[in-house]
Amino acid sequence: MRPPRNLAGACGLSAMLVAKALNDPQTLRTGFYMKAETLFGKRGRFPYRHAWSRIGAMIIDATATQFNQNHRAVHVAPCDEDPRYLEIASGGDALDDILTNWRGRELPAFVQLARQLRHELRST
Repeated sequence: MRPPRNLAGACGLSAMLVAKALNDPQTLRTGFYMKAETLFGKRGRFPYRHAWSRIGAMIIDATATQFNQNHRAVHVAPCDEDPRYLEIASGGDALDDILTNWRGRELPAFVQLARQLRHELRST
């Protein structure tokens, strides 16, 4: 069996693509994923910047394999059952966060998708 793809670094783009597919930029979320690991000899949960989607009470994470190879290619979990996701921004604020912190303004695919999502935000 092939190991799942590691899409580390593509979380911002994948969350934007999910939002575009759903025609709902309000599904965008950014924040931190609290990964369990050992760092400098200390075992615990450490924060990693991350982007995902939230639909109702469900987390949809198309790049979760970067944190845990046991996750399916797309990790789906109820928000209240997966405390590893710490949300700090949603919708337009999450879009701004992705463009700033994921170098989105430098990558044409991000810029084009961001324009479309921004237009959808203004239309609602």
